[in-house]
Amino acid sequence: MTKAKENKVAEIGQNYYKVKVIVAAEKGRANEAVREVLAKHFGVKKYQVEITSGFTVPDKFIEIRNYPPDRTIVRAGKLETKN
Repeated sequence: MTKAKENKVAEIGQNYYKVKVIVAAEKGRANEAVREVLAKHFGVKKYQVEITSGFTVPDKFIEIRNYPPDRTIVRAGKLETKN
C-alpha cells in the first residue's frame, strides 16, 4: 500500500471519500485511525463513527450516527496506510 504522510479525507463522490491514515493496517489500528479522522472531518465524536463492513479490506462502509440523513452512510475507499 502507498504510505500516507498525513491523515487526510478527500471527497471523491457523493458520500464517497478517500481516507488516508499514517498508521499501519495491523491489529485494527488503521480502522481506529479512520474513525478518528472521519470524526474530526465531520465534526462528530468518534463513537458516532462506526465501520459497518470492510474491516479487513480497503473499501469500507461507515455509518455516522446522529448526522444529517444525506450523509449518514459513507463509503471510504482506497484506504492508504503507512506500512
